[in-house]
Amino acid sequence: MPSAKKTPELLSIGELAQATGISPDTIRVWERRYGVPQPVRLPSGHRRYTPEQLRWLRRVVEAVSLGHRPGAIVRGSDAELQDLLDNRRTRVDKPSDMGAWIDLVRSFDGGTLTATLRESFDRQAPGDFLTQVVAPLDHEVQRRCVDGDLEVRHSHFVKEVLQDVLRGLRISIGVPTGGPRVLVAALDEDMHDLPVQMAALLCAAKGILPRVLGSNTPFDQIRRAATEMHVDGVAVPTAPVQCTSDQDARIESLRDALPDEIALCVGWHDARFTRRPRRGVRIVREVAEFELWLRELL
Repeated sequence: MPSAKKTPELLSIGELAQATGISPDTIRVWERRYGVPQPVRLPSGHRRYTPEQLRWLRRVVEAVSLGHRPGAIVRGSDAELQDLLDNRRTRVDKPSDMGAWIDLVRSFDGGTLTATLRESFDRQAPGDFLTQVVAPLDHEVQRRCVDGDLEVRHSHFVKEVLQDVLRGLRISIGVPTGGPRVLVAALDEDMHDLPVQMAALLCAAKGILPRVLGSNTPFDQIRRAATEMHVDGVAVPTAPVQCTSDQDARIESLRDALPDEIALCVGWHDARFTRRPRRGVRIVREVAEFELWLRELL
Protein backbone atom coordinates (compact mmCIF):
# COMPACT_ATOMS: atom_id res chain seq x y z
CA MET A 1 0.00 0.00 0.00
CA PRO A 2 1.40 3.48 -0.85
CA SER A 3 2.78 5.59 1.97
CA ALA A 4 1.01 8.80 3.01
CA LYS A 5 4.05 11.01 3.53
CA LYS A 6 3.09 13.95 1.29
CA THR A 7 -0.60 14.39 1.98
CA PRO A 8 -0.91 18.00 0.68
CA GLU A 9 -0.64 16.72 -2.92
CA LEU A 10 -3.14 13.93 -2.42
CA LEU A 11 -6.79 13.95 -3.44
CA SER A 12 -9.74 12.66 -1.47
CA ILE A 13 -12.03 10.17 -3.17
CA GLY A 14 -14.60 12.95 -3.62
CA GLU A 15 -12.06 15.21 -5.29
CA LEU A 16 -10.93 12.35 -7.53
CA ALA A 17 -14.53 11.64 -8.50
CA GLN A 18 -15.17 15.30 -9.30
CA ALA A 19 -12.02 15.54 -11.43
CA THR A 20 -12.72 12.38 -13.45
CA GLY A 21 -16.51 12.03 -13.55
CA ILE A 22 -16.26 8.55 -11.99
CA SER A 23 -18.46 8.18 -8.93
CA PRO A 24 -16.87 7.35 -5.55
CA ASP A 25 -18.82 4.09 -5.47
CA THR A 26 -17.37 3.04 -8.83
CA ILE A 27 -13.85 3.89 -7.68
CA ARG A 28 -14.33 1.69 -4.61
CA VAL A 29 -15.76 -1.14 -6.73
CA TRP A 30 -12.76 -1.02 -9.08
CA GLU A 31 -10.42 -1.11 -6.10
CA ARG A 32 -12.13 -4.24 -4.74
CA ARG A 33 -12.61 -5.95 -8.09
CA TYR A 34 -9.45 -5.03 -9.99
CA GLY A 35 -7.08 -3.80 -7.28
CA VAL A 36 -6.84 -0.32 -8.81
CA PRO A 37 -6.64 2.50 -8.11
CA GLN A 38 -4.83 1.49 -4.91
CA PRO A 39 -5.27 4.39 -2.46
CA VAL A 40 -2.95 5.86 0.09
CA ARG A 41 -4.45 5.24 3.52
CA LEU A 42 -4.30 7.99 6.12
CA PRO A 43 -4.04 7.06 9.82
CA SER A 44 -7.78 7.77 9.98
CA GLY A 45 -8.38 5.12 7.30
CA HIS A 46 -9.54 7.63 4.67
CA ARG A 47 -8.47 7.10 1.07
CA ARG A 48 -6.17 9.51 -0.72
CA TYR A 49 -4.99 9.44 -4.34
CA THR A 50 -1.92 10.77 -6.12
CA PRO A 51 -1.79 13.12 -9.12
CA GLU A 52 -0.43 10.19 -11.15
CA GLN A 53 -3.52 8.16 -10.32
CA LEU A 54 -5.69 11.11 -11.39
CA ARG A 55 -3.96 11.25 -14.78
CA TRP A 56 -4.27 7.48 -15.16
CA LEU A 57 -7.99 7.55 -14.35
CA ARG A 58 -8.55 10.31 -16.89
CA ARG A 59 -6.98 8.09 -19.54
CA VAL A 60 -9.24 5.25 -18.41
CA VAL A 61 -12.25 7.57 -18.80
CA GLU A 62 -11.19 8.36 -22.36
CA ALA A 63 -10.79 4.66 -23.15
CA VAL A 64 -14.24 3.93 -21.71
CA SER A 65 -15.70 6.75 -23.81
CA LEU A 66 -14.28 4.98 -26.87
CA GLY A 67 -16.21 1.86 -25.92
CA HIS A 68 -13.74 -0.21 -23.91
CA ARG A 69 -15.02 -1.94 -20.80
CA PRO A 70 -13.23 -0.97 -17.58
CA GLY A 71 -12.42 -4.59 -16.75
CA ALA A 72 -10.57 -4.97 -20.05
CA ILE A 73 -8.31 -1.94 -19.58
CA VAL A 74 -7.65 -1.22 -15.90
CA ARG A 75 -5.47 -4.31 -15.49
CA GLY A 76 -3.11 -3.18 -18.26
CA SER A 77 0.04 -1.15 -17.74
CA ASP A 78 0.17 2.62 -18.18
CA ALA A 79 2.14 2.13 -21.40
CA GLU A 80 -0.45 -0.29 -22.82
CA LEU A 81 -3.28 2.11 -21.99
CA GLN A 82 -1.44 5.03 -23.58
CA ASP A 83 -0.65 3.00 -26.71
CA LEU A 84 -4.32 2.07 -27.02
CA LEU A 85 -5.37 5.72 -26.85
CA ASP A 86 -2.61 6.93 -29.17
CA ASN A 87 -3.52 4.34 -31.81
CA ARG A 88 -7.17 5.29 -31.63
CA ARG A 89 -6.47 9.03 -31.78
CA THR A 90 -4.53 8.71 -35.02
CA ARG A 91 -7.59 7.14 -36.68
CA VAL A 92 -10.05 9.93 -35.84
CA ASP A 93 -10.35 12.64 -38.47
CA LYS A 94 -11.28 16.07 -37.18
CA PRO A 95 -13.91 17.99 -39.16
CA SER A 96 -12.93 21.48 -40.24
CA ASP A 97 -15.55 22.91 -37.85
CA MET A 98 -14.08 21.12 -34.82
CA GLY A 99 -12.35 24.17 -33.36
CA ALA A 100 -15.56 26.20 -33.50
CA TRP A 101 -17.55 23.37 -31.95
CA ILE A 102 -15.06 23.02 -29.10
CA ASP A 103 -15.40 26.74 -28.41
CA LEU A 104 -19.18 26.28 -28.17
CA VAL A 105 -18.71 23.37 -25.78
CA ARG A 106 -16.30 25.41 -23.68
CA SER A 107 -18.83 28.24 -23.39
CA PHE A 108 -21.79 25.84 -22.91
CA ASP A 109 -23.58 27.39 -25.89
CA GLY A 110 -25.97 24.53 -26.47
CA GLY A 111 -28.30 26.52 -28.72
CA THR A 112 -25.66 27.44 -31.27
CA LEU A 113 -24.02 24.02 -31.09
CA THR A 114 -27.38 22.35 -31.73
CA ALA A 115 -28.12 24.63 -34.68
CA THR A 116 -24.72 24.05 -36.31
CA LEU A 117 -24.98 20.29 -35.84
CA ARG A 118 -28.42 20.23 -37.46
CA GLU A 119 -27.06 22.29 -40.36
CA SER A 120 -24.25 19.77 -40.74
CA PHE A 121 -26.79 16.93 -40.83
CA ASP A 122 -28.70 18.68 -43.61
CA ARG A 123 -25.54 18.89 -45.74
CA GLN A 124 -24.60 15.20 -45.78
CA ALA A 125 -25.83 11.63 -45.59
CA PRO A 126 -26.90 10.44 -42.13
CA GLY A 127 -24.13 7.84 -41.92
CA ASP A 128 -21.50 10.43 -42.80
CA PHE A 129 -22.94 12.81 -40.21
CA LEU A 130 -22.51 10.17 -37.51
CA THR A 131 -19.01 9.03 -38.46
CA GLN A 132 -17.56 12.38 -39.52
CA VAL A 133 -19.26 14.76 -37.06
CA VAL A 134 -20.90 13.14 -34.02
CA ALA A 135 -18.28 10.51 -33.18
CA PRO A 136 -15.24 12.79 -33.76
CA LEU A 137 -16.76 15.62 -31.70
CA ASP A 138 -17.50 13.31 -28.79
CA HIS A 139 -14.02 11.80 -28.99
CA GLU A 140 -12.30 15.18 -29.20
CA VAL A 141 -14.07 16.42 -26.07
CA GLN A 142 -13.06 13.26 -24.18
CA ARG A 143 -9.46 13.64 -25.34
CA ARG A 144 -9.33 17.25 -24.20
CA CYS A 145 -10.77 16.27 -20.83
CA VAL A 146 -7.95 13.76 -20.39
CA ASP A 147 -5.39 16.38 -21.41
CA GLY A 148 -6.86 18.90 -18.96
CA ASP A 149 -8.03 21.38 -21.60
CA LEU A 150 -11.69 20.62 -20.81
CA GLU A 151 -13.32 19.12 -17.72
CA VAL A 152 -15.95 16.53 -16.86
CA ARG A 153 -18.79 19.05 -17.01
CA HIS A 154 -17.92 19.72 -20.66
CA SER A 155 -18.00 15.99 -21.42
CA HIS A 156 -21.42 15.57 -19.84
CA PHE A 157 -22.69 18.69 -21.57
CA VAL A 158 -21.66 17.62 -25.08
CA LYS A 159 -23.09 14.12 -24.63
CA GLU A 160 -26.45 15.56 -23.63
CA VAL A 161 -26.42 17.97 -26.58
CA LEU A 162 -25.51 15.21 -29.03
CA GLN A 163 -28.20 12.88 -27.72
CA ASP A 164 -30.81 15.64 -27.83
CA VAL A 165 -29.81 16.47 -31.41
CA LEU A 166 -29.99 12.82 -32.48
CA ARG A 167 -33.39 12.34 -30.85
CA GLY A 168 -34.70 15.55 -32.39
CA LEU A 169 -33.52 14.60 -35.87
CA ARG A 170 -35.06 11.15 -35.53
CA ILE A 171 -38.41 12.55 -34.45
CA SER A 172 -38.40 15.15 -37.22
CA ILE A 173 -38.01 12.46 -39.88
CA GLY A 174 -41.46 11.09 -39.06
CA VAL A 175 -41.24 7.40 -39.91
CA PRO A 176 -44.58 5.79 -40.87
CA THR A 177 -45.76 3.07 -38.49
CA GLY A 178 -46.71 0.56 -41.18
CA GLY A 179 -43.17 -0.44 -42.20
CA PRO A 180 -40.47 -2.56 -40.56
CA ARG A 181 -39.68 -2.04 -36.89
CA VAL A 182 -36.35 -2.42 -35.12
CA LEU A 183 -35.79 -2.54 -31.38
CA VAL A 184 -32.60 -0.66 -30.43
CA ALA A 185 -30.97 -1.30 -27.06
CA ALA A 186 -27.60 -1.86 -25.40
CA LEU A 187 -27.04 -4.83 -23.12
CA ASP A 188 -26.86 -4.55 -19.36
CA GLU A 189 -23.59 -3.08 -18.06
CA ASP A 190 -23.23 -1.13 -21.31
CA MET A 191 -23.88 2.44 -20.20
CA HIS A 192 -23.17 4.09 -23.56
CA ASP A 193 -26.30 5.85 -24.83
CA LEU A 194 -24.75 7.59 -27.82
CA PRO A 195 -24.41 4.50 -30.08
CA VAL A 196 -28.04 3.63 -29.32
CA GLN A 197 -29.24 7.07 -30.42
CA MET A 198 -26.99 6.96 -33.50
CA ALA A 199 -28.39 3.58 -34.54
CA ALA A 200 -31.95 4.77 -33.96
CA LEU A 201 -31.38 7.79 -36.20
CA LEU A 202 -30.09 5.55 -39.00
CA CYS A 203 -33.20 3.38 -38.67
CA ALA A 204 -35.45 6.40 -39.10
CA ALA A 205 -33.39 7.70 -42.02
CA LYS A 206 -33.95 4.36 -43.80
CA GLY A 207 -37.71 4.48 -43.23
CA ILE A 208 -37.60 1.91 -40.42
CA LEU A 209 -39.43 2.66 -37.17
CA PRO A 210 -36.99 2.45 -34.23
CA ARG A 211 -38.21 1.31 -30.84
CA VAL A 212 -35.59 2.55 -28.39
CA LEU A 213 -34.98 1.03 -24.96
CA GLY A 214 -31.63 2.74 -24.39
CA SER A 215 -28.54 1.49 -22.60
CA ASN A 216 -28.03 -1.01 -19.78
CA THR A 217 -30.96 -3.26 -20.74
CA PRO A 218 -30.96 -6.90 -19.52
CA PHE A 219 -31.24 -9.31 -22.42
CA ASP A 220 -34.43 -10.90 -21.06
CA GLN A 221 -36.07 -7.46 -21.15
CA ILE A 222 -34.90 -7.00 -24.74
CA ARG A 223 -36.39 -10.37 -25.62
CA ARG A 224 -39.75 -9.58 -24.02
CA ALA A 225 -39.92 -6.13 -25.58
CA ALA A 226 -39.07 -7.52 -29.02
CA THR A 227 -42.01 -9.92 -28.96
CA GLU A 228 -44.43 -7.46 -27.35
CA MET A 229 -43.55 -4.71 -29.86
CA HIS A 230 -43.75 -7.13 -32.83
CA VAL A 231 -40.44 -5.93 -34.27
CA ASP A 232 -38.70 -7.31 -37.33
CA GLY A 233 -35.21 -6.91 -35.95
CA VAL A 234 -33.20 -6.18 -32.83
CA ALA A 235 -30.14 -3.94 -33.01
CA VAL A 236 -27.60 -4.01 -30.18
CA PRO A 237 -25.09 -1.26 -31.04
CA THR A 238 -22.59 -2.44 -28.48
CA ALA A 239 -20.06 0.22 -27.63
CA PRO A 240 -17.04 -1.87 -26.57
CA VAL A 241 -14.20 -1.98 -29.06
CA GLN A 242 -13.29 -5.35 -27.59
CA CYS A 243 -16.29 -7.36 -26.42
CA THR A 244 -15.72 -9.73 -23.54
CA SER A 245 -16.46 -13.45 -23.59
CA ASP A 246 -19.23 -12.80 -21.07
CA GLN A 247 -20.90 -10.36 -23.43
CA ASP A 248 -20.49 -12.79 -26.31
CA ALA A 249 -22.31 -15.40 -24.22
CA ARG A 250 -25.15 -13.00 -23.47
CA ILE A 251 -25.50 -12.20 -27.16
CA GLU A 252 -25.83 -15.91 -27.89
CA SER A 253 -28.40 -16.22 -25.10
CA LEU A 254 -30.34 -13.35 -26.63
CA ARG A 255 -30.31 -15.07 -30.02
CA ASP A 256 -31.58 -18.27 -28.44
CA ALA A 257 -34.37 -16.39 -26.68
CA LEU A 258 -35.59 -14.45 -29.72
CA PRO A 259 -38.00 -15.99 -32.22
CA ASP A 260 -36.23 -17.14 -35.38
CA GLU A 261 -38.09 -14.62 -37.53
CA ILE A 262 -36.62 -11.65 -35.62
CA ALA A 263 -33.25 -10.64 -37.07
CA LEU A 264 -30.44 -9.78 -34.65
CA CYS A 265 -27.67 -7.32 -35.41
CA VAL A 266 -24.85 -6.67 -32.93
CA GLY A 267 -21.91 -4.29 -33.03
CA TRP A 268 -20.99 -0.78 -34.01
CA HIS A 269 -17.97 1.09 -35.26
CA ASP A 270 -14.75 -0.88 -34.48
CA ALA A 271 -16.55 -3.65 -32.58
CA ARG A 272 -14.57 -6.86 -32.11
CA PHE A 273 -15.60 -10.11 -30.50
CA THR A 274 -13.70 -12.78 -28.61
CA ARG A 275 -15.08 -15.63 -30.68
CA ARG A 276 -16.78 -16.18 -34.00
CA PRO A 277 -20.47 -15.25 -33.81
CA ARG A 278 -23.00 -18.01 -34.09
CA ARG A 279 -25.36 -18.39 -37.00
CA GLY A 280 -28.27 -15.98 -36.90
CA VAL A 281 -26.29 -13.09 -35.42
CA ARG A 282 -25.21 -10.36 -37.83
CA ILE A 283 -22.01 -8.73 -36.64
CA VAL A 284 -21.27 -5.22 -37.90
CA ARG A 285 -18.03 -3.31 -37.43
CA GLU A 286 -18.81 -0.19 -39.43
CA VAL A 287 -21.80 2.12 -39.70
CA ALA A 288 -22.06 1.25 -43.41
CA GLU A 289 -22.50 -2.43 -42.51
CA PHE A 290 -25.32 -1.52 -40.14
CA GLU A 291 -27.00 0.47 -42.91
CA LEU A 292 -26.75 -2.59 -45.18
CA TRP A 293 -28.45 -4.74 -42.54
CA LEU A 294 -31.26 -2.18 -42.31
CA ARG A 295 -31.77 -2.22 -46.08
CA GLU A 296 -32.19 -5.99 -45.95
CA LEU A 297 -35.17 -5.53 -43.61
CA LEU A 298 -37.04 -3.35 -46.08
